[in-house]
Amino acid sequence: MYEKKFMEPDAYFLDSYALIEIIRGNPQYQKFLHSSVITTQLNLFEVAYALLREGIPDVYPIISRYASCIVGFQTDLIVAAASFRLCYKKKNLSMVDCIGYCLAKNFHIPFVTGDMQFRDMENVHFLPKS
Repeated sequence: MYEKKFMEPDAYFLDSYALIEIIRGNPQYQKFLHSSVITTQLNLFEVAYALLREGIPDVYPIISRYASCIVGFQTDLIVAAASFRLCYKKKNLSMVDCIGYCLAKNFHIPFVTGDMQFRDMENVHFLPKS
């Protein structure tokens, strides 16, 4: 698998949970507004879906704020994420979270989430809902 280092010293991978908490104004997540962050298109899809489900009709302006944070991934990362998901199948992790977690590890940056399934995992910056 390829290894990449993210060049920014204060960088994080924000999963869908973290992005939604930032949008909701959770003060625990506000520090990431001033950090270098990355996410995937898949995470933005989950965020858009969650906002639409909550009755927010115009999600495009909200989602487009994070377009510059999107990073892609290659086939080797897909295989690594599938292997990771299989390894932790009892936790019932989502495909999107497994891809994000593996991306964060590849970039040597913390995976930021409030998802309880990741609470005690390596390379996770866990913040619960306020």
